[in-house]
Amino acid sequence: MGPLDAIRPTALPALLFLVAWPLFWLVPPRGGRHFFILSGPVFVLLVDGPLIAAGLAAAIVAGYGLVETVMRVERGRPVAFAVLLSGLHVAYWACFWLPLPEAYRQVVPRPADQPAVFILFSGIGLTFLRLVAYAWDRYRDAAKRVSLGDYLAHMLFFPQLRHGPIERCTAQAEQLARARERWRPADLGWGLLRIVLTYVAVAAVVLVALGVGWLLGVPPSGAGSGDLIRHPERLGWGGLMLVMHVPLLLLYAAEAAFASIQLAVARCFGVVGSENFNAPLLARSPRDFWRRWNITLSSWLRDYAYIPLGGNRRHAGLNVVLVFVYCGLLHALQWRCLAWGLYTGVTLALYAWVTQRFLPDRHAWLAARPPWQRQAILLLARLATAHWLAIGVTIILDPETCGLRVLARYLELLTGGAVRLCVAG
Repeated sequence: MGPLDAIRPTALPALLFLVAWPLFWLVPPRGGRHFFILSGPVFVLLVDGPLIAAGLAAAIVAGYGLVETVMRVERGRPVAFAVLLSGLHVAYWACFWLPLPEAYRQVVPRPADQPAVFILFSGIGLTFLRLVAYAWDRYRDAAKRVSLGDYLAHMLFFPQLRHGPIERCTAQAEQLARARERWRPADLGWGLLRIVLTYVAVAAVVLVALGVGWLLGVPPSGAGSGDLIRHPERLGWGGLMLVMHVPLLLLYAAEAAFASIQLAVARCFGVVGSENFNAPLLARSPRDFWRRWNITLSSWLRDYAYIPLGGNRRHAGLNVVLVFVYCGLLHALQWRCLAWGLYTGVTLALYAWVTQRFLPDRHAWLAARPPWQRQAILLLARLATAHWLAIGVTIILDPETCGLRVLARYLELLTGGAVRLCVAG
């Protein structure tokens, strides 16, 4: 393995971009856009290698040309746009069968996880999401044409290329073009401080994870964690709740840390990105959670999947289910992702139907409760939402049975042994 191999499959290569800061400081005030256009491919080449760098560059340039070509079509533009979107999706999903770089094989232990980690952390995933967003925005308002330079600066902005957030081209292009002109020393200070605080928070979570692993008898390497998923019958209530809920905490810590690093590095260069997380584990309901978790992805799904399907105008419940199935399959073409999408979409649709039918004025009803009742209800709502999330994480982390082993044990304990399911696999 080379010196960069160990960090290639993660979002942390954004930190490497800090070595370019002295060059950024020497850039003329109006040269910010050109700096990001030239530096982005260099760092993709260093981190991902020549094949991925060349592929991403070709996809970015070709995507712009195809979108602008569709915009010039006078007759049959909807058909041409549908063909373009279909082609982008086929190309994206085909990437899951690309030869896997050795770094991903060595750093990501489970083969089932390797293709998804490769797609989502190599820049392929974010390039696809931004291309689809740009295509939809151009299609809806052809007057808002973005110059090739602004488009390239947006697509090649390295600090946010691998893990987001998913910025909109028209909104970010102006920031990047004037980043050097507007840069202040406080930007560098706040960015570096956020990096330090993020690492402190990650270290604290790692210590908690090691403590929980010790309680569960899992070695620090995590080699035994898969055994607990495959044989949950060994666990009582306490162990099972830990196995179901601790991964949710660790997933949030990892995702939030990656997003924080991207935003911190961008801030060092005078670019203020969109916050992606807003205390999601304090959400009071499933709907509230998706307003707080991976906010830019939630907005992307709303604008480019939910609304085109019809949104709230028709078949809202079905649209929710389809959007989350689509979201799951964007993460990987695996049964567990399909199962997670169905679980999340169906439960969200049911939650919306039940609350609208039986408690349409729930906010007024809650406000009318005495303070102690209101706080107790909110606490129970947060705990129930966290438990709902933990079930979803249990599904997504089990490539063999989509979480059925753990959930069967959960049902057995919940019913006092009255219900026992045998899950093969």
